[in-house]
Amino acid sequence: TEREKKENPWNEYCFGQIKYSNNEDLINNTNSLVNSFGEMRISSINVPEKKIDFLSELDMYLNKLTEANFNEFLIHIAAIKVESVSELEDFARLIIEKAKRESFFCSLYARLCQKLVISFPHLANDRNFDFHRALLRVCQNSFDKLLSSPLSLQDSLHKEETGLVLFIGELFLQNLIPESLIIVCTDMILSKAVQTGTSCDGFFLELVVRLLVLIGEKFESTNPNDLKRWKSSISQISKTASFPSRLRFMVLDFEELHSNKWSRRSTQPQ
Repeated sequence: TEREKKENPWNEYCFGQIKYSNNEDLINNTNSLVNSFGEMRISSINVPEKKIDFLSELDMYLNKLTEANFNEFLIHIAAIKVESVSELEDFARLIIEKAKRESFFCSLYARLCQKLVISFPHLANDRNFDFHRALLRVCQNSFDKLLSSPLSLQDSLHKEETGLVLFIGELFLQNLIPESLIIVCTDMILSKAVQTGTSCDGFFLELVVRLLVLIGEKFESTNPNDLKRWKSSISQISKTASFPSRLRFMVLDFEELHSNKWSRRSTQPQ
């Protein structure tokens, strides 16, 4: 319903037919509503032994995945057999959990997802559900949890939440998440930053800044007005509250990066 879409904007994008212009370029055409499932870690998934074997196999490949063996491991990962919607969601959930805990490799995991969207087979018993839809559904749940969970002072949780937002940004760079959804997500995080202020050292403001540093160049090329609006809001928020100096410098670095047309300052001596 329209009310459900307003309450959960991910719903508009989590289900639908995905078309490809070729094996590399993805065109998103997602339009229907799916229900969410709660976020689970592999250690807490209560599943039959067969599914644990399948998740363990995926976990083994993800633990060893590098740029050097990417193409080789992609073949093995894409060959893993899944038989149901829940298994496909667990497959996507494990990749997202890895990205959350190992944010340094978010780009690698997002590229893996981009390749799997193309090469991973449809379910034999439900050809209307594929890896892309499972990926978006699990991302939706994780993002909802990020915004609804009480603020935590635990650095480990902040690390995972930061990893989630960066992974969503990397999915956008891989054309797996549409620009319109990035706008909604960024607006929601920015709104949370306004609501929470300096709580937990301005964590949500930091999330917005880090996301925009990642996606800003690509996003501005098609939508400069929203980026300008976000930049103005970030600057205003950071000046009207007692944020830690670390975060203030992060905002200044973002503003400078934008002013320099996304070209970072050289750290090499002249």
